[in-house]
Parts: sequence; structure tokens; C-alpha cells
Amino acid sequence: MRNRVFIVSLCFLLLLPVNEISAGIENALDESTGYEGSIFQGNDENSGQSSSNEAWNSLSEATGLNEDRSSRDKDPNSQDDSVRVGCSDYVLTGERLREIRSEFMYWFFDKGGDDDEGDYLKEIQASTPQTNKNFNFQLPFFGFRFNQTRVSINGYLEFTDPPERYTYPLVFPVKCWPKENDPSFIGIFFSKCRIGEIWSTDRDRRKPGVYFRIERDLRTRKDQLGVEMRERLKWDVREGMSGAEGFVPKHAITVTWKNVSFTGGIDNSLYTTNTFQMVLATDEANTYAMFNYPRVEWTSHTEAGGDTVHGDGGISAFVGFNAGNGTGSYEYKPFSQTPHIRDLTRAGWVNGFPGRHMFKIDEKIIAATCS
Repeated sequence: MRNRVFIVSLCFLLLLPVNEISAGIENALDESTGYEGSIFQGNDENSGQSSSNEAWNSLSEATGLNEDRSSRDKDPNSQDDSVRVGCSDYVLTGERLREIRSEFMYWFFDKGGDDDEGDYLKEIQASTPQTNKNFNFQLPFFGFRFNQTRVSINGYLEFTDPPERYTYPLVFPVKCWPKENDPSFIGIFFSKCRIGEIWSTDRDRRKPGVYFRIERDLRTRKDQLGVEMRERLKWDVREGMSGAEGFVPKHAITVTWKNVSFTGGIDNSLYTTNTFQMVLATDEANTYAMFNYPRVEWTSHTEAGGDTVHGDGGISAFVGFNAGNGTGSYEYKPFSQTPHIRDLTRAGWVNGFPGRHMFKIDEKIIAATCS
């Protein structure tokens, strides 16, 4: 764990009894010793846990040292590249920022919180393929604004009701709207999925399924995860999308589908799995979507013509966005519903990563263009 420097003003030292000062600092140090080991455990959306450096923040506010000395927009490549929100708060160094930005996947956790499930959506099972989630903020998407969503095992976030059934290939907007519902959704891998299995040799032992995490109010967060999420996402978006040079995320949503297989396969097909991750960043005016694809082993479920062993053939998954109510759609070509969908893990190259793709999605959908 990094060393933390605690500064108490001289005037405060003169005003308080020595035993009160010592007790306050010792309490803060005791809590901070387990900070890095515990900060990434649990979901801001679910757990409601306070920051583990709360005691030291209170002490700093009492001394008047918690004033804003923000340098949030400092270039991470500059000589003095530390990001400090307040003198008692977590300091993100340039070295640490480069370290976390070198990681392909964003954070998600299977431990922590009141039920020790972390970000894992245990309510998503074969009998309940989706669950509702509230944002408590406005997410601009495709000309509309939403404050809640349905998270589906089937590789998408849905904002409005779908039609009774789908036929393949999928076509959006739904042609028969308004007689049939035309759903608003963000589809990272829109296909019929089921929770798969992991091999005994897999390094990532987190259980298969869907993970959902919200990080709110990032601009005013002072804890380690809040500061690191804001700065990591800010620079990834700024460097990944043209025209995003001044973007600072206010809220973020991370949804990870880990080791999901296809429906209709034989039992052994549960070990043929895909893993993909959607990261949404918004300042409630602009919204960006990041799609990360570390693993694509199957392309189609059996209803769409895929075989029962490997999930190959037929109509591949839909990748793209639909505004809903017959207003517009964006299909991510040449990958969506074609054999080229396997190339998602090798294409993109946003932030220098093969398998990372990025879009601006608040009004017209704009894809990042990277060589």
C-alpha cells in the first residue's frame, strides 16, 4: 500500500489537546491500513458503503485542510502528473494512472457488499434472464434520456419494451412499429445466452454470469476507486474519440458478461463461452459507450441457426444500438450478424487495445475510428 502523508496545521495542533490529535490520526491510520485491500470490494450501486478514509476526511475538514486543489485535467504525460482532489484525499500519480490504463478490462468484483456477492447479479438465472436497475441520474441515449434500464443475460441493456418475438436476422427499427414494440437498447452481443462454465485451467476464477456496477458523482469523489475510475475513463474517452477533448465523466456504468454460452447447445457446450464488457460514461449531456471483447468462442444460438456443439453458423449476434419507437438504429458493420463477428476481439484498437471499440451515443451514433 502506498504511504499516506497526513498534514495537520500548526494552529490546529495548538488548539487541540495532544491526546485528541493523536487519537484522531491513529483512527485514520488504522482505517487506511485496510483501504487498498477493501476499496475494490462491493458495488457502489448496491452496497452503499462509505469510503474507508472517512475518519481522516473528517479530521481534515476540521482543520480546514480539505480545500479543493484540483488538477483533474492535467495531462497524464506531463512532468507533474499527480491528480489531487484535496490535500487529505487519494492522490493518483501519473505512474499509477498509466498502470491502470494499461489494463484491458475495467474493474468488476465478485466479493464485497452486504451479501458478499460484489457486482454479481445473482437474480439473473435461466428462469429470470433480466433484472431492472435504476441509475438515479439521466443517461442521454440516441436522442432520449433514461434513468433506468433492464440488464439482460442476452448481451444488451434495454430501456423500453421489446416485441413479443424476434425473427432472424434481426432488423431494427422493428418494421411493424407501432403495431409491435420497437425497443430502445444498447447491444454489445445481442443473442440468446445462458450462463456457462469455466475450465479448471482458467486463470480468472470469478464465477460465470453478469456483473453490474455503477459509479456515481465521479467529479466530486475523493476515494481511490472514484478518483481512479474518473481519470482512467476520462483519458480513455478523450484519447479514443475525436471531439471529446474536454470530457469529464460524471457517472459510469460497467456491465460484464463473463463466460456466457449460447442457448440450445448440448451440455458440453457450456464450456464454449464468450466474455464481453460494456462501459458507459456520461456527464448527463454527452454519453460514450466502450465495448471490450476479450473472448468470443461462439457466434450464434440454435434458434438463429447455430450448431449445438460450438455455436457456429446461422445468423451471428447483433451488435449495435436502437433508439426505439421507430426512430432509428445503428448496426455495427462489418461485425454484426456476419461471420466477421469473431474479428471483434482483434479489431477496434481504441486506446491501442485490440478488442476495444468506442462510440458516442447521446444523439447520433458515432463510432471511433482507429487504425
